[in-house]
Amino acid sequence: RRLATAPVEALVIGALTERGDLDEDLLRGLVAVSGGRRLVFHRAFDLVPEPVAARQRLGALGFARILTSGAAPSAVEGAAALRTWSEVPGPRLVAAGGVRASNVSLLPSPAKVDLHASARSPGAAFTAAHRGPFLGGAPERGIDPDEIAALASQLREALE
Repeated sequence: RRLATAPVEALVIGALTERGDLDEDLLRGLVAVSGGRRLVFHRAFDLVPEPVAARQRLGALGFARILTSGAAPSAVEGAAALRTWSEVPGPRLVAAGGVRASNVSLLPSPAKVDLHASARSPGAAFTAAHRGPFLGGAPERGIDPDEIAALASQLREALE
């Protein structure tokens, strides 16, 4: 019920079954109480076994966007999947995970996918080895205004 009255334009939510499939019953319930807000599926999407089918199902459920690293530890490593998936109808993809001004040119065109970047200062906490998508953050790192400016410049160039 709080979702229906929350003063927000969009909600980022996600729910998977123990097998990693979309938990469509739970998602339908969340959609029903979302108050008509724009819905974005969480990066849990990177864990589904059949991403193309899951993307189409999310569209049918009413999701407008999907945060994803292309089922890889970072969006750059998943760039090929992002390119392929962006050609299939479904909710707009939002490339997320390690997006930086220095690597945005390696990702699909911003005309094809949206980009999500934390623009935090890089540090040792960010480079921890892991096997799957990096779903966490490093709250001790601050946002880097120079990274934001560089990223904005790269995006302007890409869209010209």
